[in-house]
Amino acid sequence: MLKTQLNKEYFDRKFNAIDKKFEGTDKEIGTVKASIKSDNDELKALVKSEIEELARMTSKGFEDVIKRLDYRERIERLEKEMGKVREALNL
Repeated sequence: MLKTQLNKEYFDRKFNAIDKKFEGTDKEIGTVKASIKSDNDELKALVKSEIEELARMTSKGFEDVIKRLDYRERIERLEKEMGKVREALNL
């Protein structure tokens, strides 16, 4: 009986020491989980915002390229000027 009592006391002390080492670990894990979730949510929001900004930039970029490549107004103006020149030269 004495040997079992010593073994029980030994294990009780060891388990108590282990419990003390890990005391508060659950709370810390919960804090880390919350922090990770918060960081993840912020990252998702940032990515969404950046995707929207990239879409706007791409759209504006295409509009700018289309404007640069659109010579209709210039051609119309030059045709009118050419018509005036022909009138002046009586052609």
